[in-house]
Amino acid sequence: MKKYRNILLVLDAAGYNHNALEKAFFLAKRDPEVKVTVFLAIFDFSYELSTIMSFTEKEEMLSKIIDAKEAEVEQVIREQGLENKNLTVKVVWARSAGGAMGRELKQGNYDLIIKACAENGVINSFLQTPIDWKLLRKAKIPVILVKEKNWEPDGAILVALCFTELGFCNRVNRKLLREAQILSKITGCRIHLVNAVHIPMLNTYIDVPGYLPSTYNEAVMNDHAAKIKRYADDHRIPLENIHVRSGSPEEVIPRVAEELDAVAVIMGCVGRDGFSGTVIGNTAEMIMDEMSCDLIVIKTPEELFDTSPDEDQPQTDAENGE
Repeated sequence: MKKYRNILLVLDAAGYNHNALEKAFFLAKRDPEVKVTVFLAIFDFSYELSTIMSFTEKEEMLSKIIDAKEAEVEQVIREQGLENKNLTVKVVWARSAGGAMGRELKQGNYDLIIKACAENGVINSFLQTPIDWKLLRKAKIPVILVKEKNWEPDGAILVALCFTELGFCNRVNRKLLREAQILSKITGCRIHLVNAVHIPMLNTYIDVPGYLPSTYNEAVMNDHAAKIKRYADDHRIPLENIHVRSGSPEEVIPRVAEELDAVAVIMGCVGRDGFSGTVIGNTAEMIMDEMSCDLIVIKTPEELFDTSPDEDQPQTDAENGE
């Protein structure tokens, strides 16, 4: 089973999310070799306006601010009983928290990012791209956006699957399920599968004798139901743990997560950026404010876009890493 060895825990300067801290150290406690870097970017405009101080005095003042903030974070960790020998607290001074986070990701060999999910809102998101969105678009490693729910044993982990392009989707689905198996293994939570079937409105079948819209819709739903059932059978997921619903992913996923009272949703993300990200958006960005559970996003790497044939063959426990 793949293990996370180097975790980057990103704190928000506005307030430290204790649940994010607890989950990062929960994962770290599973293996004594796991390293956790607690990262915080801070900035104060009053420092920039200090014109009466010399350069040396400013540098000394900046060093004291950073040291004091590091001591504050370490104190919070001690108060929660989350001390770890492989813990590093890193506080940096940066105008852009997103830019500082990006530089840290390039410098460190991280394999998982954990961050408290911020409530962005439609208006704020329109005015400025939220840091959470930037993280989802730029990070090439799994990201856990933490809400307030705990990873209780026997809780539900909901994995969002897609079956629109078999070769590509099979590889993505397999990657998502492996991540779900990791979390299920260490938390005792049950894996559920969800597939949102977005049925387009077709005008052509109106002219086909005896072919009704309801017939087409039923055929599409049955096709997706058969695919997810085969997938569940191959990976030994109980039939009652699969959910096929009609609608767009941004509508279906939060609804099913709420019905199951899920502790986490795992989904893929192509990370649209620029104009396409603004106009089309990413499903993960659209649903993060709609859910009360954690959102675990697996960036779809470029190599998964290979168009070579790929069948979704049943995997053994060894192939699943268990």
